[in-house]
Amino acid sequence: MRRASYHTTVKDLVRAGAAEALPDGLRRSIPRSNRHRWRHEPAGKYQGAALGRLTGEQLALLHLTARYDQLRRLCLAYARLYLLVRACREGAWWSGRPPQRTALLAAIQRSTHRLSLRRVLRFLGLPLRTYRSWLARTAPACGPSALDRCRRRHPGQLLPAERDALRAVLQDPGKAHWPVSSLAHWAAREGLVQAARSTWYRYRQALGLPSRRVPRKKRHPPAPRATRPDALWHVDVTPFRTTDGQRWAIHVLVDNYSRRKLAWAVHERPRAAHVVALLQQAWARSVRPEGLPVEVLTDGGPENTGRPVHRLVARLHPGLQHRVALRDLPWGASKNLERMARAAIIRPDEALRREDTGTKYPTEEQQSMGE
Repeated sequence: MRRASYHTTVKDLVRAGAAEALPDGLRRSIPRSNRHRWRHEPAGKYQGAALGRLTGEQLALLHLTARYDQLRRLCLAYARLYLLVRACREGAWWSGRPPQRTALLAAIQRSTHRLSLRRVLRFLGLPLRTYRSWLARTAPACGPSALDRCRRRHPGQLLPAERDALRAVLQDPGKAHWPVSSLAHWAAREGLVQAARSTWYRYRQALGLPSRRVPRKKRHPPAPRATRPDALWHVDVTPFRTTDGQRWAIHVLVDNYSRRKLAWAVHERPRAAHVVALLQQAWARSVRPEGLPVEVLTDGGPENTGRPVHRLVARLHPGLQHRVALRDLPWGASKNLERMARAAIIRPDEALRREDTGTKYPTEEQQSMGE
C-alpha cells in the first residue's frame, strides 16, 4: 500500500490548529494518526511554512483575477495609480512641476478607461478643479499668453498690446516708487490698460518682474501722557492775523493730564519774558503735591530757550524742569495748542469763563464721565 505525502503547508496548518482552513475533502482524507503526530511536532521543524501560506494566498488571488477579467483590470488600474503616487511623493508634484504633472495626468487618463474620473481623483485626493486646470495647461497652444492659458478657454486675458503697455508701466524708472495700485489707476485714467488691480499683480508675477516695495513712513513714537495733574506742561506760541492785517502771537500753557489752559496771553511778538510770565502764573495756580517736579515741554524757538527762561528754571529748580522737543525728547511739543489758542481768540468769553471759575483740575472719575 502506497502512503500519501502531504505538503508542508498542510502539516503547519494542522500543527497550528487551523485545520478548518483546509478543504473538506483534503481534511477528511488525512488519517487521525498523522494529524495527532503533526500537532505535537515542534514549531521550528518546518522552515518556510509561512512563505507557503503567503504563496497560497497569492495563488488564490491569481485564480480569482484570472476568473474575473474586469476585477483584474481594476486591480491593475489601482496598482498603477498607487505606484505613480509613491514615485511622485518624493518630488513636489502638488506644486505643479511640469514633469510630475504630465506623468500624473497621463496615468489618470489611462485609469479612466476602467474607473470613473471622480473615483480616480478621490483616490488621489486631487480636486476636480485642479485637474481641469492642469489639463488646460497641457493643451495645445492657443496663442501667446503670459498666464500660460489657452485664449479660447480663458478669453478674459490681456491682449499682447495691453500686456506690453503694462510691462512698460511697471518698468518705468520714473515711477519706481509708485505702488501697483496707483499704477493701475493711473494707466486706466490715461487709457493705457483697463484692468483691475488684482490683474496687475497677477501679470507682474507671470512676467517675472520684481515686487515693488514702497518705503513706508516711520511711525512717530507715542505722545507723552502724564499720570497726574501738573506733571507735564506744554508751552507753545501760535501766530494769528486779524482782519486788519496785524499779526499777533498767542502764548498758551496747557496741562498734559487735564488738558486745561493754565495760562495764556496775546502779544505783538513772541518774547522770552512772555513765556516766563506764563510759567509764573501756572506755577502759582499749580496743585502739585509738595516736592514733586513739573516738566515743561517747549519747542526750540528763541523765545523758549532765552536767558530769562533759564534764570526762572534755575530759581525754581528742581521743582521746574525744562525739556526741549526733538532735542531732549523724541516727540514734538504741540498738544493741539494752535486749536486752543485760536479758540481763545474766536470765543474769548467762554475761554475767560473757564479760566476764572477758580475750580481745580478734574479728577480721573470726572474725566471718564466727561469722555
